Amino acid sequence: MVFAHVAAAAITVAAHRVLLPKRPSTTFFAVWAGAEAVSMLVVYELEVVRLFALPNISSFRDNFVLLSLLAAATFFAWRLRRMAADDLIKGPLPSTDGGEYIRRYCRACRGFVFGRDHHCVFLSTCICTVNRVTFNFFLICTSLALLYYASLLFSSVCGRVASLPPSSEEVLFPLDCSGFSTKFGGDAPLVYACGVHALVVAVLVGTMLLRELLAFAWCSY
Repeated sequence: MVFAHVAAAAITVAAHRVLLPKRPSTTFFAVWAGAEAVSMLVVYELEVVRLFALPNISSFRDNFVLLSLLAAATFFAWRLRRMAADDLIKGPLPSTDGGEYIRRYCRACRGFVFGRDHHCVFLSTCICTVNRVTFNFFLICTSLALLYYASLLFSSVCGRVASLPPSSEEVLFPLDCSGFSTKFGGDAPLVYACGVHALVVAVLVGTMLLRELLAFAWCSY
């Protein structure tokens, strides 16, 4: 798993440096991210929820919370792309009365974007003034979904612990991952690997969120 993550990171960096200068408007990274999200959800639904096998390991509440977080992240991703597209100007660059340019050109979007911060290759859209708050909500929902997803997978293959009194409900936290639970009937190594991958991606997304919050706090100060 360590080799796979190092290799994936190296491929991402290499593709970013080689592909983007030649094809700045490529959707390769966006398609990659979407395919990865779908494949991870399929693993969860088939191996943990066990859609085609009874009894189910995951409860209705677990599944509902995860799908709700994914739906929220998908909505915010669609919303920020729509906001950036509405604010995009193609053609001659407009200017203010003082003659100063009010927009920055994006090679990937092939147009001028007001208050452009950066172009997110994994969403294939510009992050700018009009959608920056929406982007932060997307990062929050995505990081929470990834953490919850990893917790679901780890607790399924490693076992669960009971919450503190007076509640008797189990919490999504692995008791011991030194070995796989004998009660789990799915592909334990695959589910565990997906959990580790989700946790790594959650750390990366959380780092991006921290950067956005620090930038917002700096601008406010």
